[in-house]
Amino acid sequence: MQNQIDEPAASALTAEVAAWFSSYVAAFSDLASGDRANTAILLDYYVAPARIVGRTADIVMRTPEAITGFGGIGAKVESLRRSGLTKATTTALAIHLLGPRAAIVEAEWLGNFLTGVTQEAHFAYLTALGPGGWRINTVIDQSS
Repeated sequence: MQNQIDEPAASALTAEVAAWFSSYVAAFSDLASGDRANTAILLDYYVAPARIVGRTADIVMRTPEAITGFGGIGAKVESLRRSGLTKATTTALAIHLLGPRAAIVEAEWLGNFLTGVTQEAHFAYLTALGPGGWRINTVIDQSS
């Protein structure tokens, strides 16, 4: 089968995806806490078209501008900034390889706010390896 990966290659690929996703977590946290302002960095992690789905959302971002703007991930970043987010981290991460060029990343996020409140969220990310490297195609909000 073409999509099967031997164990050494799977381990290396899992480590590669984990390192890339870790850099996404840092960039997202910096943006959402206000430590970084330029949302164009999101294009190092997302590819258009991209989609966010959840219980109350189904947003398709057809262009890079839609990803970074106020109708896409940029809107979430701005909302967290206004809420006083000081730091966002992942407390659990699971990577499920779908083949050598695709993976599902499940992440438990913890947000810390100026008020002292913490907030947990659970997301799954469908990712694919393309010409620009690993990119998120779909975000599934699994938070209650």
